Amino acid sequence: MTATEILVIVVCLALGYWVVAVFLPSLFETDAVLAEGVASTPDGSGAAHDQADAALGESAPWFEVLDIPESSLREDIIAAYRRRIRQYHPDLVANMGHELRELAERRSRQINAAYDLGLKLRSGMYEA
Repeated sequence: MTATEILVIVVCLALGYWVVAVFLPSLFETDAVLAEGVASTPDGSGAAHDQADAALGESAPWFEVLDIPESSLREDIIAAYRRRIRQYHPDLVANMGHELRELAERRSRQINAAYDLGLKLRSGMYEA
């Protein structure tokens, strides 16, 4: 393989990475805007969407999200995570309405974040 061929491959890889990085997030933003429009109330105020976010408790501490005491051991965190993710996994509502799928996805992201933080705190990798 010549240096020119290697250069062409590297340039094409960089260009492909840039295209994906620029255009892929905009596709997800479009989906989010559409989902927000579906979740809003008939009067267009968006109150239903705001209530759903508040019900999720976006700012809840990790141990409240997993519904366990803050002093729980690693094994308890894992068990609580499995119990909670079974309740809110997006695959469980895959055939249901878009609003329910979106709610399950947001809740599962919150549960995953709480699980990761809880394990980091128990392993000493993170100082709060």
